Amino acid sequence: MEGILARYLSIFLPFLATVVLAHLVLRSSGSWQTERIGLASPALLRRILLATASAIGIILAVDLVTGGDLVLRPSSPRSEILIALVLVTLVAARSILRIAERLMARGQSSAG
Repeated sequence: MEGILARYLSIFLPFLATVVLAHLVLRSSGSWQTERIGLASPALLRRILLATASAIGIILAVDLVTGGDLVLRPSSPRSEILIALVLVTLVAARSILRIAERLMARGQSSAG
C-alpha cells in the first residue's frame, strides 16, 4: 500500500505544487493586469484546485479500471506525459472558461 501511495504522490504532488506556486507568484507580482482579470484571486486558486482534484479523480478511476497500467505500472514512459497532459488540459479548460465568462459579462455590462 505504501508503494501505491508513493507512486500516486510522486505524480500528483509536483503538479499541485506548481499550481500553488504559480498562483503565489501571480499574487505577489502586483501587476494590475492580473488583478483586473482576477488571476490572482483566492477564488480562482480554489477553482483550479477543485478542477485538479476532479482530474486526479478521473485519472485514478481510469487507473483502477485498467488495473494500474496508467499510473502504478505504466507500460511506457509516455504514461506520465499523458497524465500531465490530461491534468493541464482539464485545469486550463476550466480556467479559460471562467475567464471568458467574466470577459463576456464585462462586455455585456459595458454595452448595456
